[in-house]
Amino acid sequence: MSRRMNVGKEFDIEVKIEDDPKPSISKKKPRRVAVGKAFDAKATIGPASPESQDATTRTQIVWFVFAMGAIFLFGATLLGLREGQFGALGSVWSVVGPAYGGIAAYFFNAHRKR
Repeated sequence: MSRRMNVGKEFDIEVKIEDDPKPSISKKKPRRVAVGKAFDAKATIGPASPESQDATTRTQIVWFVFAMGAIFLFGATLLGLREGQFGALGSVWSVVGPAYGGIAAYFFNAHRKR
């Protein structure tokens, strides 16, 4: 099964190619070669596909879980340092650790086709 994901937003792009009839041979400037006549080109990228929207949503969820886990781990570590008891850190890690493991297993799966 092959999935193709496009990530990003729709935008228009205009390209203008300038005609430079004399190539520069100087060592100070890069060599530019002009072939043919100048023409105007316009390319339009189509609307975002549902797969790219799914990928964006998945990425946002992962970053939210990762950030919240890091905040809770940091808070539990500060609490442990302040009180000298690190039981809260172990409790938080028992919840955050599997979540981080699930994220790593999904995104870094060696058998998943890209």
